Amino acid sequence: MAKNAVTTKRYLKTQFTHTIMTDNTTSTNKSTYAGQGDLTRLPIPSLEETLERFITTVSPLLTSEEKETCQNEVTNFLQTDGPKLQTLLVEYDEKGRAEGTLGSYVEEFWSDAYLAPDSSVVMNLNPFFVLEDGPDNNRSKDQCGRAASLTFSAIKFASSLKKETIVPDAFRGKPLCMDQFRALFGASRVPKIGERDAVEDILEILAAIKTDATKLPPDITSRNSLGVLTTLPRKEWAAARNVIVSTSKHNETAFEVIDGALFVLVIDDVKPKDIHEAAANMLHGTYDLRSRDDLIDYQAGSCCNRWYDKLQLIVCSDGRAGINFEHSAIDGHTALRFVSDIFADNV
Repeated sequence: MAKNAVTTKRYLKTQFTHTIMTDNTTSTNKSTYAGQGDLTRLPIPSLEETLERFITTVSPLLTSEEKETCQNEVTNFLQTDGPKLQTLLVEYDEKGRAEGTLGSYVEEFWSDAYLAPDSSVVMNLNPFFVLEDGPDNNRSKDQCGRAASLTFSAIKFASSLKKETIVPDAFRGKPLCMDQFRALFGASRVPKIGERDAVEDILEILAAIKTDATKLPPDITSRNSLGVLTTLPRKEWAAARNVIVSTSKHNETAFEVIDGALFVLVIDDVKPKDIHEAAANMLHGTYDLRSRDDLIDYQAGSCCNRWYDKLQLIVCSDGRAGINFEHSAIDGHTALRFVSDIFADNV
């Protein structure tokens, strides 16, 4: 069981409009996904426009000779293969629209860009947010108390999504796509071999978990840190996961529970000295290599206390909090909406 906390400094200023609708809200009857069918489809730029943007983008990186060579290649592409490929792309988009299989022509390529690479998701893919401290200094410094409050708020948010009572986001008066919110909770990235990755009080429960976690010495805990395997290159993690699942039905069921969970709550022993240490902890955890009396090294850092294949709500020992999320299914604005709402719910 992961053990950590969440604090988020809001560096991003947005023009998103968002509010959580409760069951008795009467200001609007528009459900969360009501505007999906009215969204403007992402247009395909002309071949000439695409190539012009390409030249503009790469020019600062090229010498005069390289730029001339690049321009000649672009001109040749425009006169040979370019028009054929542009036609195929337009046909691909039109077919996806007609069959309802694609929301955008970049959708499948976008998914491949995130799910196909074998590299670790840590540092390479998973983003993070750090939450502001709460206005009540005593409450925000209580790790279990803040973790419980944020967990309760996150579950409220998930419930509102299920009921479709969250007001759709808008940007400068125009509706934004809400489809990514379907993958915010209960989703998990699963490594594949040869394929792309595919009623007790909460406070009492967390206090019991935290107490139980201290019963074993850190070197033993480190040896059983299964979540650290999610930092491996994907092919290695896929192979390890297959071995673990094949060992017993219990292991298979445990993975099913983790994959289907709304999110992972992480309770960390870390107390960041400043916002920079807090940000590093939310991004990749801490590194703390220690040695036992028999000179055997073990890792005692919070880097072992993670599950990078899912949305993680992280709370430090001083109540500072943040999130780390798997990026293939959701973008930053979706995660920002989530952390903004759960933070506001605790103010």
